Amino acid sequence: MFAVNINAATTAEFALLQSDLGLPITQQQLREARASLDPTEKRALTGLFYDFSRVSERNLNLPNGYPDLVALAKNLRATKRQLRQYQREYGEAADRVRHQVAQNPNLFEPATAVPEGRYLLSELSYFNGFAASLTLNEDGSGVLNATESVPFNWSQVESGILLTLSRSLGIYRNGVAAQPDYFAEQLHLSLSKDPDGNLAASVSIPGSQSAPWYTRMVALDDLSAYSASDFFGQWSMSFAHSASQERHYDINLFSDGSARVESGATTDFTHWQLQGAQLELTLDNAPYRMYILREFPLGYQLLIEYDGEQGKVMVPGVMVRHQKTSFDELNYTRTWNLLFRQGESEVFSIDEDNHYHYLWRRNVWGDKQDGKLVQQRFEFAGIDTLWCDVSLLQCEAKLTAAYRLLSVHGDLIAVEYATASNPLSAGVSKRQLYVFELSDDVLSTPRLTDGIFKASSSGAFAGTASLYGLTEQGVVHLQGGQHCEPFSPQPYCAEAIYIGEQKYWASMAGEDIKLVTIDRSTTRYLTLTDADQQGITLCLREDVGLQSCNETNSLYYQFLAPNLDIEYVVSGEGALQPSVNTVSYKQSFETLILPERGFELDEISGCQGVLKESDNGTLLYSVTEPQQSCTINASFKRTAPHVGRNVVLVNNGDVPHSWYMDIHRNGTGTLTTRTHVVDFKITQQSESVYVARLNGGRTVSVRDGQGKTHIVTGFAFEYQPDGAYLSWHHDTVFKRTVFTTQIQFAKDLEALAIDPQVLAGQWALTFGEYAESQQTHTQQHLLFNLNADHTGELRAGEQTPWAQQHELNWSLTEQNRLRLSARSGTLIAEFKLIRQSKWGYQFVIEEVKKTSSGYHNDWFQHGAGFAYQARSAATATGATGR
Repeated sequence: MFAVNINAATTAEFALLQSDLGLPITQQQLREARASLDPTEKRALTGLFYDFSRVSERNLNLPNGYPDLVALAKNLRATKRQLRQYQREYGEAADRVRHQVAQNPNLFEPATAVPEGRYLLSELSYFNGFAASLTLNEDGSGVLNATESVPFNWSQVESGILLTLSRSLGIYRNGVAAQPDYFAEQLHLSLSKDPDGNLAASVSIPGSQSAPWYTRMVALDDLSAYSASDFFGQWSMSFAHSASQERHYDINLFSDGSARVESGATTDFTHWQLQGAQLELTLDNAPYRMYILREFPLGYQLLIEYDGEQGKVMVPGVMVRHQKTSFDELNYTRTWNLLFRQGESEVFSIDEDNHYHYLWRRNVWGDKQDGKLVQQRFEFAGIDTLWCDVSLLQCEAKLTAAYRLLSVHGDLIAVEYATASNPLSAGVSKRQLYVFELSDDVLSTPRLTDGIFKASSSGAFAGTASLYGLTEQGVVHLQGGQHCEPFSPQPYCAEAIYIGEQKYWASMAGEDIKLVTIDRSTTRYLTLTDADQQGITLCLREDVGLQSCNETNSLYYQFLAPNLDIEYVVSGEGALQPSVNTVSYKQSFETLILPERGFELDEISGCQGVLKESDNGTLLYSVTEPQQSCTINASFKRTAPHVGRNVVLVNNGDVPHSWYMDIHRNGTGTLTTRTHVVDFKITQQSESVYVARLNGGRTVSVRDGQGKTHIVTGFAFEYQPDGAYLSWHHDTVFKRTVFTTQIQFAKDLEALAIDPQVLAGQWALTFGEYAESQQTHTQQHLLFNLNADHTGELRAGEQTPWAQQHELNWSLTEQNRLRLSARSGTLIAEFKLIRQSKWGYQFVIEEVKKTSSGYHNDWFQHGAGFAYQARSAATATGATGR
């Protein structure tokens, strides 16, 4: 079959032609297999074998058990493992060898003539690489269809074709949609062919320093034909849309020509057809034509054509067949190598705890749920936090991203990465398709790569560096990422490295990293001199040629952050609950403040923290990126009963009178009446007296429960041995007390234990004299029915023009609260029944939905009142009396 001399290129081809079924056994099988080979992979492997077969500065040795290159080539898995190791260890040098062998006519035969016609160009190494169609006309004109349609003139000189474009074309080499990496006025194609005449084109930009990239070049009519039955079933399809914006679809192709297409936002039913190597399908109401380039173990690589604003657009794509599988059925605790993604070269491992370990960052938290590998955000006591210990009761993990296993073939896996508020539902906001090769390689860091500072373009990986050097002066934190200069004449963002407090622009310079200070005044170089499983040794110097690496300019950086010693000192009746059990360097954390009943936080300090209060009144002490061990001191004191959200009630009859106040620990508060919401400030005047004044000298009218209305400017609480008293006052020249009454706080009253069956029936409710309005049939008088099936109906404002009605659901909570909710929206209210009489129940409403400007006029409000249960039809005679 190999009727040629054995060299590095034919040995590489021999290795790549092997499949699970062995080598091709017929000439036709050989031709088809050769046509599907990836030109980039073939040249990379040729470079490896070429380096093995000669004396080079790298002094490569064959792995144990392989006496010669042909023996190694017979084991494709071992060959690819050796190629990965070679590329990781020698990086730029390996790339140079690959380009050298690609230009060697003894290894890759030049193609001297190309007939006119239409050709497809595709980087088979990448699902998001360079893709185009070329139409070469006999008169030297042509059209290139890539991310846009561009006419050109062409000429051929020996084995090269020069395209002179009518306008510049954006070229994407980093997989990032925001900005092209290059703008090309010309493209040069250096052509080679295999023994069967299959073409490969090395594409370069004349006058540019960018490295060439290798594509398969195939005439449209030479694509292998497929059968429609090859495509029946469920698939995931992903492709780069215009400007590299990625699209993702789940597609079911049925044998009757119909198709079900899910985009994550919509589900459509359409039709499909296959003609030779062209699959035609409608997506998002637009026609697409998919050219099937080659089959790979998990599916097919595609070139996708659709109508753009200025003509035909051609982008790369992939479709992967679904299998009924999940991560429950796979040994995934191995090393993952990302394949086929331009601009991303992630390598990471997953351990038995489902934690991720990247080349430059270790121990990134993960989990597995329902057969999916998930990443999560966290809430501690209801507040978002970067991380909390999920073993704590107050810590809740919220799903934010998930890997879903689509299919498996040997060590190759296809996964869907989804991010959304609920990424496992149909309403996914972002989905991407990845192919990984699993291996048992040990995660090692033999050389510096741009992964130490370059963030993932997709957000799917957290691999940028976070390294920690220990010195006598403290911890030196090395971080990779992006830095932006927003106040420069042109806002500028680029990759950067932070070393302690020093910030540098970062770029690769051979095997080193070139660091330029942000003000561009100083240049330094970072060199890796040693590495182990726990960390790496880095050397920082200004001149690589004149300075050697030594103990003075070198520092060992460990992957895991050192732990800090955080102490807690508490006095008084209360406790502190940190969000994590162990705090590491620069790990932000929260501390939940837990006063005992009747007590509150007096003071808290230490670790440069900030006190925060959640919407539900929970207090947390937040410490951001601590850099040294420290102590948090907290003290608690007895709470003034009025602090918090309070229904303050006077129980001097059948229908209790009430006011509603929300008073914060800092003495600010809000008084809510039916017609006003006013702010106030309350201060402690003595051990038992607290005085409040409405802000801005405002006045408000309140009723006293005895049928009278008063204009007030403030109030006071006084705590006596026989109970609490509330006095309202009006300040003019001097303070005048309007009236005083003994009160209770609703939060101190226990709810009655009620049998749910007792609550079924018709109820009339009044808030007594809380409402300032003198009208009847207003919000303070409501009628509702509670049915035995926990549905019901509320009627408000009967016999008024604005009469309203709500369909209800109702339930009795574990705390014996009657919870009512409107089925038409978000309105809710919770009743606490506090006393019973033969007519019904006295109640308090402490939880109710309201707007920022006040209460809904057809719904409940905060306050106390009386609920009367009608046990039979009411009549005028039955109502006669007091």
